[in-house]
Amino acid sequence: MNATLAVSTYEPRRVLVIDASGEARDFLRYATRSWPRLAMVLHDVSLGLPTAEFDWAGYDFVVLALLRSAQPDESLKWLRETRGRASTAPPIVVLAEAPTSELQEVALAAGAAAFFDKDDVTAGAFGRAVGRMLETSKVTRPVNVRLARAASNGRPQAAQVVHPASATEVRIPGYRVHEIVARSTTAVVYGASNEKDAQPIALKVVNLPKPRDDVRVQRFMQEYKVLSLIEHRNVVRIHERGFGDDYAFVAMEYCSGGDLKARIRSGITVLAALDILREIIRGLAAAHANGILHRELKPASVLLRADGSVAISDFAIVREVASAQRITQAQSILTSLYYVSPDLIQNREPDERADLYSAGAILHEMLTGVTPYRSRSIAGLFDAHCFSPVPRLPQNLVFLQSLLNGLLAKDPDERFQTAADVLDALEWIERDTGERSQTNVR
Repeated sequence: MNATLAVSTYEPRRVLVIDASGEARDFLRYATRSWPRLAMVLHDVSLGLPTAEFDWAGYDFVVLALLRSAQPDESLKWLRETRGRASTAPPIVVLAEAPTSELQEVALAAGAAAFFDKDDVTAGAFGRAVGRMLETSKVTRPVNVRLARAASNGRPQAAQVVHPASATEVRIPGYRVHEIVARSTTAVVYGASNEKDAQPIALKVVNLPKPRDDVRVQRFMQEYKVLSLIEHRNVVRIHERGFGDDYAFVAMEYCSGGDLKARIRSGITVLAALDILREIIRGLAAAHANGILHRELKPASVLLRADGSVAISDFAIVREVASAQRITQAQSILTSLYYVSPDLIQNREPDERADLYSAGAILHEMLTGVTPYRSRSIAGLFDAHCFSPVPRLPQNLVFLQSLLNGLLAKDPDERFQTAADVLDALEWIERDTGERSQTNVR
């Protein structure tokens, strides 16, 4: 197997950013830090799309941000018109908020050279994938777009799409790989089965740089070695771990119900939200009892089995506790910042109460469909976590406000102190509210 993403030797110099929210700009500042000479040119979206006379020749690629709040047809209209007005333009990279697989397929068909879920892709992974795309693109697309247009007689150049290794290319001894169930540009999760007993397995394959980073391998293995010692229904079960020449893998429990991120999009009843929160807290309690913190809890790391039960994954137990700057500049996933506790932002030594804060942010999103705090900048988001009041729930959910307050308190000393405290609160709410929790959230 050769799952390693090549490191690009091509350094882009200018990128055009079309972004109405301003969030993509903040993300790109960190995602493109490996190209220190890259100039980021922001298009004024109030002027509409670039006209047909726009000079694309000086840009290596274009980043088009699709808004969560916009209708898919409205967002894709920008992509289609941009691609149509600039048939020989540089590759267009799409950053989308909370996209569906259908939106991704339509965007690629409409001319996107690459498509990323801004909530899931890491800054480093984004930079590596775009670098690889540009390395390929520069072979097929001359830098001078005017010459390219003349050479092709006006015919558009084919867009280059970045694809991870397909399931048929993966060879892990002892396992039969069937399909890709999740992917980013640095790791792929495959649906597989054990060759011995045909048991369904999820294989998480992480690419390793060359020369191989032994420290990274050691940390990867240490993380899952510790997790394999936690035997609890609400923590994903680890079966085996190993590595090859250019990859490391973990064989873990396969959860066919997807993740909580997708479940939230489809809507959750209050009763279901409380049940999911209860199982998240139980899983955290088991981890905390073993001295393990999650530190990056978010809906995408909460997996659902076929029966609807919860299994927490993606613990960050071996990662350094970082300052706010390190959180944004290292390998943190951007969406984790919507759930990060003030403790981590302010560089305090975290404890289990930091995980409870993240669980509170997830509860708010399950109940309302949105994260408790949003901002057009990372700095603004950090300020909101640290200083903005706990959001008020709608009137029909006011009976859960105290629970949310106890999870999202700014000061850890004013928060629930342990997972057991949260479970006690949930038991009290269940007795007190009765059928009120049967209400549909959205």
